[in-house]
Amino acid sequence: MIHLSVGRTEEAIADLTEAFVNTVSPYSAIGHLHLAEAYMQAGNRDTSEQMLNRSKQYGLGVAGMHPQEREKYELVLNFLL
Repeated sequence: MIHLSVGRTEEAIADLTEAFVNTVSPYSAIGHLHLAEAYMQAGNRDTSEQMLNRSKQYGLGVAGMHPQEREKYELVLNFLL
C-alpha cells in the first residue's frame, strides 16, 4: 500500500499480485480491491474491473468496510463508470 500512496504503481501491482493472485486467504477480497485501485492508478480499466469483480467473488461487501477502504472502493467504482 505504501507503493500506491507514493505513486509507485508498478511496484504496487507486482507486490499485490504476488500476495493475492492465485491465493485464497481471509484477505483475498480486500487484496483484490487494492489491486483494482492499483490498476486504476495505472489507467488500466479492464484489469481494474476484473480485480474488483474478483474481490466481490471473494466476499467483498461495503457493510462493515473500514471508511478508508470504502473510499478506495468508491474511487474504483467511479473510475469504472
